[in-house]
Amino acid sequence: MTSLEIYELLERYACGRYDPDNPGTRVYRENQTIITIDSSLGDVFFLLEGSVKVQSFSTDGDNTVIATLFAPQILGLTELLLGKDGYGASVITRQPCSIVKVPAVEFRTMLSEYPDAYRLLAPYLAALATQNMNASESRIILNGRERLGLYLVSACHNQKFPYFLRETREQIAQNTHNNLRTLYRYLDDFTDRGLISRQGARIYLTQLQYQLLKDEYDSLL
Repeated sequence: MTSLEIYELLERYACGRYDPDNPGTRVYRENQTIITIDSSLGDVFFLLEGSVKVQSFSTDGDNTVIATLFAPQILGLTELLLGKDGYGASVITRQPCSIVKVPAVEFRTMLSEYPDAYRLLAPYLAALATQNMNASESRIILNGRERLGLYLVSACHNQKFPYFLRETREQIAQNTHNNLRTLYRYLDDFTDRGLISRQGARIYLTQLQYQLLKDEYDSLL
């Protein structure tokens, strides 16, 4: 892609005028790895449709920390702007995703030739900074039950109901920073209160349950 083509893509993207059916768009299937942590930073990815999970490591190196991101996003941008050589996290699709991949070298050239591009990136970077701050502070500000409630709301966002969670209980415990025993207690409580349902070992939510969770936990954001 030329610098002008990348700039025009960014301009359309920033204004919400991107076309998921653009010839340069690639569709990634569910649970497909887009970025592998510590791999060489070769591209940035415009996430046009769908959602991904971002997997990294906590500062003590013990726990996997997973965040869920919904389109629109620009994956790999933070590392590129910081001058990193590799990606700081792995990114895996949660559902089919429409993505435009732009070589990092060409993206850097575009930034040097079109300084106004930084203005287009400003709202995205501000939102990313807020998101990162909220993620790091969530363990202190929110209790485990609240983190689970918000996690379920996020997981069901823009999904068709009834929605069956894809993650295992171990993954949910990691995602919400709860130990497994505590998570089981919270899940039993949510089931008793009619906020979630179970079918064998699977957890699912109806449209009504999703709305009940939103009503209870969205105010925490």
